[in-house]
Amino acid sequence: MPPRSEPRRWIALIGDLVASRQLRSAARRRAQTRLHAFMQRLDALAGDALAAHFVVTAGDEFQGLLRDATPLAELLWAIQVELAPLAVRVGVGRGTLATPLREGPAIGMDGPAFHAARAAIEAAEEESAGAPVFRGFGPRGDVVLGGLARALHGWRARWTDRQRDVVLRLRAGAAQVDVTRELGISPQAVSKHAAAAGFAVHTAAEDALRAALELVARCADAT
Repeated sequence: MPPRSEPRRWIALIGDLVASRQLRSAARRRAQTRLHAFMQRLDALAGDALAAHFVVTAGDEFQGLLRDATPLAELLWAIQVELAPLAVRVGVGRGTLATPLREGPAIGMDGPAFHAARAAIEAAEEESAGAPVFRGFGPRGDVVLGGLARALHGWRARWTDRQRDVVLRLRAGAAQVDVTRELGISPQAVSKHAAAAGFAVHTAAEDALRAALELVARCADAT
């Protein structure tokens, strides 16, 4: 009899708008409209790792399901920086599914992956200062990934609007001359804002998060 294969581990991501109920009606409607439109952006960033489409589930909350952790660094970046000034707490869970995988929106499924993501977002509300929280990647993996994500989150939260505009473009691969033209500022100003934002160190920290995601997932699969 051939050895029984281990059940597949999936990555569930749950996001929740922070303090959305405190917004006035018109502002909350605008926030929800923007959030609905942003789901297509998250799907695109997930790429081939997308297992079930990101979808707004309860007005202020959204979720998606991934086949692996490869796009998580990009997704966390987009949720915090591209969706600003909206603030979103994020829980990332890793585990199996207790129900069959369903094509289309990430609803109607359940299991340890979603339970871990729910536990993560509850922890994010209580203890992480708004930074993403990981559950299901192993005790040490949760700490390593959560620590890197928290450092990046805190770093980005300190950026000014102009620093964010510059970093957004440089991170996307724009040349300095293009940033200068698009923002109507001098090359010296671009360099100054990038340095003040710590763009080079931020890039290294993101690379570290990507490497940690790969290593932690590999180690968790081996246990």
